[in-house]
Parts: sequence; C-alpha cells; structure tokens
Amino acid sequence: LTPSILKSFEDECGVIDYNAVSNYQGPFATINTVKEWDAKGTVSFGNHLFEHWNAPALTAEELEQQYKKNNTVSFTSSTLIAIFAYFISRLVLGSSKQVFAGLLISLLIIAGSMVFSYGLTILAAHLFITGFSVAVLVITFFETTLLERHITKIKKGEIGSNAKSVEQEYSEIFELIGIGLLCISLSLLSGIIISSAFSLELIFKGIFTVFALIIYLITFLGVKFASLKVKYAVRGIMLSFAMVILAYSVNSIFVTNYL
Repeated sequence: LTPSILKSFEDECGVIDYNAVSNYQGPFATINTVKEWDAKGTVSFGNHLFEHWNAPALTAEELEQQYKKNNTVSFTSSTLIAIFAYFISRLVLGSSKQVFAGLLISLLIIAGSMVFSYGLTILAAHLFITGFSVAVLVITFFETTLLERHITKIKKGEIGSNAKSVEQEYSEIFELIGIGLLCISLSLLSGIIISSAFSLELIFKGIFTVFALIIYLITFLGVKFASLKVKYAVRGIMLSFAMVILAYSVNSIFVTNYL
C-alpha cells in the first residue's frame, strides 16, 4: 500500500472505516505483545518509514517525503528534549556557570541523538548544528528576559538574592549570541555541502547569514575597541540573530508559495 493507492481507493469507494477494519482483523499489537515476540528469538525488528508504507512500492517523491518526516520528528524531538534539559539543569545547578553547564548538556543530548540516528555523517553534523542553534536561540531569549527583569528590580530598588551581577549576565548573553551565530554559519556551510544544487532558498539563507555575521563582527569590534555599551550591543546582535532564525524558518514557506 502507498499513499497514492490509498487516495485512489478512497476517491473511488469512499473513506475507509478503520473501526470496521479493526473489528475484522482483531486488535492491534501493544508494547506487551511486541515484548513477547522479542523474547521468542525468531522475530527481529527494523526501522520503518514515518507512516509504515511499503517502501519498495513508493515513488521516489513519496519515499523522500516519508524520509523527511522521519528526520523532522527526530530533529524536533531531540531539540525539545535538549531545551527542557537545559531548564532542568539550570534549576538544579547552583554554580555561577550554570548557563554554560546547561548549554553543554543540551549540546551533548542533540549530538548524541543525531549520531545515534544517522551515524557519524555530514547529515548528522548538519542536523546537530541546526538543532543546537535553535536551542541557543531559545536559551538566549530566556536569559535576556531574566536580565531585563533583574534590571527592572534594581531600578525599583528591589535588591534580590541574584547570585550573578548584571555585568556577568550581559557577558553571558553576548557569548550565547556569538555561539548561536557561529552555529548558524556552520549549519549553512554543512547544508551547502550536503545539497546537490544551489537553490533560491539556499541563496537567501546565505545572504541573511552573511549580513548577520557582519553586524555581529562590527558590534564585537565596537565593544572591544570603541567602548560600545554591552547593553546596546546585545540588543543589536539579538536582532540580527533573530533575523537569521526567521530566514531559516520562513524562507522555505516564502520561496515555495510565492516564487
């Protein structure tokens, strides 16, 4: 069975009543059933496509679509788990380096997941770097929100028990954004390597990434040599970094639907 065959059948005969199918063939296997089969020694299990279609019967386009769905689920799941792990580690760790300790944990989770799923390949490296970039963006926005809250409390005269100074928080955010932009650049480079041809989407990504990197370097040099206030530098880089992420997320939709 393939998606096109199923669609043709339903167009001709009507939508399938899956309850009737279940009543005819019996209940589906549960995890306990699978465990019983696994213990027999005569049954083995292998990977499958996202919706269990018969792979040899699929067209090249259908097979590619199913493969991409598998990649999307794996990529999204590992990224969300890594972000969740960061927040947990931030609550548990009391060190002033909790931000980067949590970031390291996120990195290891995404890297381990991608290597486990795709092996030591350039595809695994590309998905790892891209997923880590998304995690860094979420973490940076979260840390910036905490910083703004800290500053607001200080202005109101509410001196809390924050273990870190405002200056240290600014410095951490500045470093986070630098890490994020570096990862986005590596993601673009690895994407070019695994792509078979230059597309309009890839060109747009390259333009936005280069532009954001130029802003970052100018801001960095301004802070380093021209005494530019870190407060303004962080906000400028946050804007450039967010622009790159928007380019990566919105770009595909725009190119597909309007160009």
